[in-house]
Amino acid sequence: MPVGAKRALAVLIGLVIGLALGGVIGWVVWPVQYYNTDLPDLRTEHQVLYVQMVSEQWELTGDLAQARAAVSLLGPQAGQTLEQAVAALEARGDARAALRVLKLMEALKQP
Repeated sequence: MPVGAKRALAVLIGLVIGLALGGVIGWVVWPVQYYNTDLPDLRTEHQVLYVQMVSEQWELTGDLAQARAAVSLLGPQAGQTLEQAVAALEARGDARAALRVLKLMEALKQP
């Protein structure tokens, strides 16, 4: 086997071993862990739960400024998230919670 072929084989074997070790270290030894994730980055079902809690708090306190601040944390797609929450709650059969979120949406439209 020529010297160039041996060198290429050694590089290829080193690359494969390096990728395997990197995969094991990244996925098993030190996997990614998320802490303090922003609300827009949450899965939809968790955003729906957040919207439901905000609407319950608003119903209890009547504090629209607090509800507006809490909903604004959802980012620029907050209106779309509220609509998704209504649809998800209706699909779940929780008409009361869906109505509460609808009322909150209407209240938030007022200046």
